[in-house]
Amino acid sequence: MNPPRFIFRLLTLAAAIAPASGVVIYQESFSGTGIALNGTAEDQQGVLWSANNFVNDNGSINGANEGSALLPFSPLVNQTYSVTLDVTNPTDRWIGLGFARDPLAFPGTSFTNDRLSNETEGIAWMLYRDHASDPTQDIQLFGGFRTSGGIADTNPTFDNATTHTLRIDIDTTGTGASFTANFFLDGVSLLAGGPATISINIEDINYVGFTFDNSTATPITVDNFVLTGSIPEPTVALLGSLGLLTLLRRRRA
Repeated sequence: MNPPRFIFRLLTLAAAIAPASGVVIYQESFSGTGIALNGTAEDQQGVLWSANNFVNDNGSINGANEGSALLPFSPLVNQTYSVTLDVTNPTDRWIGLGFARDPLAFPGTSFTNDRLSNETEGIAWMLYRDHASDPTQDIQLFGGFRTSGGIADTNPTFDNATTHTLRIDIDTTGTGASFTANFFLDGVSLLAGGPATISINIEDINYVGFTFDNSTATPITVDNFVLTGSIPEPTVALLGSLGLLTLLRRRRA
């Protein structure tokens, strides 16, 4: 069992004891000095970012580079989660937000296949840009994997030169064999018919983060990455985890 999933399975026991909603799981203010984001600690839990080259800890993404920035995350059944990211992107190259199955192959480098549209296998994700030739694709929504399971191409009215907030809400109510997702721009849903059902097992979700195409000479900037969800408060989670670890030790004895 991989470490991120093992950690969240430990939290399952604590969730049964005292679940809470709206808990901040991850938070990143991008208040750094401009060094590479890869290997730096996220603000809330101190978990290390895995990121490709030229995405920096001050939120700037510069140069003709491609890739993603990911944190480990495995959702639990019968819970709700919300991930948000503030984006300033005046370019025709896309920046995306969402969930993924696989880790980055080459963190610290520029690597096309590390995008959610490629080998990281994006799940329930959205991309945002000022599309040069087809404005109906300014914002695209995908169920996954990659760009399969396309949900919608949208062209809402907005000013690309200003900052906008991308948000994805997922609801894992059920057995875990599927979940629903809703996508928002500045708090307004991009799905007129309500959340989309995504027929992918939640156990395929192992990461959360953002992804980017080459940004040309104009920098794209990101800010205020936040993942919230109905998981245990840290103190309760710790108690539950310690209790489960004790049971595991007894079983091995």
